[in-house]
Amino acid sequence: MGKVPVSDVLRVLVALETCDAPKYAERRRLVENTWAKRLPLCFNFEVFTGHRLGVPDDYSSLCRKTKAIAEYASRYEYDWLLKVDDDVFVRTDRLLLPLCNYAGLLLNDRKEKWCSGGFYWLNRRAMGIVARAPFNPDIASSAEDRWVSWALRQEGITPRQYDVAIKPCYCGYCVPEEEPIDWTAYIIDPQYSAKKFLEFEAMYG
Repeated sequence: MGKVPVSDVLRVLVALETCDAPKYAERRRLVENTWAKRLPLCFNFEVFTGHRLGVPDDYSSLCRKTKAIAEYASRYEYDWLLKVDDDVFVRTDRLLLPLCNYAGLLLNDRKEKWCSGGFYWLNRRAMGIVARAPFNPDIASSAEDRWVSWALRQEGITPRQYDVAIKPCYCGYCVPEEEPIDWTAYIIDPQYSAKKFLEFEAMYG
């Protein structure tokens, strides 16, 4: 998959999807005080919780949160949406736009592929589709990444690989297609560690 630099005429929304529970406050602060400060000028960083979006703020409502973020990005006519979780470290000097509609860390369960919910790109067309998409009763309401992929697949959009690394998931279903050695974003969950985050900041900040 090709990539291109971000033009100054483009508007990119970097949406940090999190919640207001106290246990996540440190994660949000770390992001706000580290890589979020180094984003290029055309990147607009915003924090989105369920309360801000007018939807439930719990884990089981992640599909509703993500849909509301896509609605927001479409309403304010952003060219790109970069959806990021609060357990992700981003090397902002490496951020390039993917030459496709939808890109992130490809996962698969040997039946279908989707981008991990920790970090993925949606262009204007893709975010519009997600903003308008119905919920799928066959997909858990907490599995927003799989729902996004399903919604885009209905319109002929398939996920593409972006250089994102992840700590191994032990569920047995989320199998990374490929893990880059030289990554742009690193998803620290499922064993989040502030120490690991700060190690990345010392190396790449």
